[in-house]
Amino acid sequence: MKSRSLYAFMALIVIASLALSGCQATQTAQAQPSSSDFNPVSVTAPDCTQGNRIRAITAVDQYTVKFTLCEPDRTFPAKVGAPAFSIQDDAVLSETQGDPVKISQIANGTGPFSIVDTSIIKQIRLERREDYWGTPVRLRSITLQWNGDSKFRRTNLSVRSVDGISSVNPNDVNSIRLDSYLQVVEAPVVSTVFVGMNNTIAPFDSLVIRQALATAFDHQKLALDFFGPSAAPASQLVPPYFDIGHTSSLRWYDFDTRKTNEQLTAAGFDFTQELVLSYDETPSDLIPEPSLVASELAAELKSAGVKVKLKPLASAEFQRAWMAGELGFYLAAFKPDYPDANSFFETFFLQDNPMIGKTDAAIAEEIQTIMTSNDPSIIQASADVINNSVKQSVILIPLVHTNEVLGFRSAVGSIIAGPFGENFSSMTIAGQNLTFMQSNPASDLWPVNFSTTDAGRTARLVYDTLTTYDLTGVGVLPGLADSWSSNASMTEWTFLLRYDVAFSNGALLDANDVVATFAAQADAGNPNHRPEVNYDYYRRFFGNFLNAQP
Repeated sequence: MKSRSLYAFMALIVIASLALSGCQATQTAQAQPSSSDFNPVSVTAPDCTQGNRIRAITAVDQYTVKFTLCEPDRTFPAKVGAPAFSIQDDAVLSETQGDPVKISQIANGTGPFSIVDTSIIKQIRLERREDYWGTPVRLRSITLQWNGDSKFRRTNLSVRSVDGISSVNPNDVNSIRLDSYLQVVEAPVVSTVFVGMNNTIAPFDSLVIRQALATAFDHQKLALDFFGPSAAPASQLVPPYFDIGHTSSLRWYDFDTRKTNEQLTAAGFDFTQELVLSYDETPSDLIPEPSLVASELAAELKSAGVKVKLKPLASAEFQRAWMAGELGFYLAAFKPDYPDANSFFETFFLQDNPMIGKTDAAIAEEIQTIMTSNDPSIIQASADVINNSVKQSVILIPLVHTNEVLGFRSAVGSIIAGPFGENFSSMTIAGQNLTFMQSNPASDLWPVNFSTTDAGRTARLVYDTLTTYDLTGVGVLPGLADSWSSNASMTEWTFLLRYDVAFSNGALLDANDVVATFAAQADAGNPNHRPEVNYDYYRRFFGNFLNAQP
């Protein structure tokens, strides 16, 4: 990989050799590529009064990009590593006018693999890039297949028609472990299953009702009966995996349906009403059997005298209703978008949102502290306040901390399942060709809207982001950016790009590609900004669009 430090080191060697020999060097060191014909671009908002958290995105020179923020954000380098911000070739963005579907069909990335075949239904084939800028790729090819039925995936693994599968059903874990030809690989426990309540919808607008419901669910039973072997009952939204952000001393309310009934009675709860519990009916890596989990929750509420009507929804309809603030009572799961506990806090509690309704101003202030401090003790102190406040106000009810469980043939080696993806580029198998079956289609290769773990997995094979995530922890590592830095107030972030990074179409990466990628999402006035696309991740991370029309 070609970085600024490498060029500088080689330049020093050449200078030294010239000094020693006193003659002209026969070989010259690689220098920064010429930028004589480079015309830097930028996008700027007139001010920060429209709810936008980014003020400007600027190509300083051919290999330097600067982001100017409206407010400090310690987590900015982690956020730009999300697959939604996979860097696109500016020419392809213009050619497709920023259409994510057309971009996915072209799939022109800087990643370790390129797509070579999409002709077979429910399958795409990727081949390694011999010119990939990063660590050399071990696998020659990956064939990605998908099927939403966990039994079908398990059967295909058992008969060796695939080499690996995603989202192993908890009931299949032991049988896979007992098969000497197979292996179970667990990702770290970084996700949380919870019951959500919108505090603007009755009866969940009542604090005493929410506090009563907090004792209605058996977290231990749920973890043991419906989730993987490493799942654990949750006492708070942030799992223990996040050393900074999780409050180790915090305990949730004890399971006690009699107490639930007593508190509801004292609050004047109408036991003749029927609470509607909505949930996404599609099995996922985080909730493998949503109908069974929802039925168990309904049974536990029934034992407290509460009538419940279950409302299963297709994934798209659940997501739409959730984001529209139409769900008063629902079962959901959340996997953080980047490796920092603030991903939990900022998503749910920084401002009013359709997932919980009205936020708590005191909690929002603590989140601002977390975003503006690099001191772990200060960050943890604010996290402790937030976690305790969530319990006291029962903003939501954390049920289970869980993870994704994958299955592989024993013939596959060097597997690492990290908190935010796997190391497919470094896996080994005889013949160097691997077939992997996941739950969801691999069609959304630029997942700018809320998407699945599977979409992110596929995008990371084809594209790169400015930063990337440590597979063995919660660190943020260099990606297309060789390094980055900020000003003292963390309102300006400057990223130095690697040299000679090629897209699969042969175009070379430069700072204008980065600006164009972000401008397509951030700038409502940009010709590549699509009005029919929500850009969910951008808005969740960075607020309103730049230059949005009133």
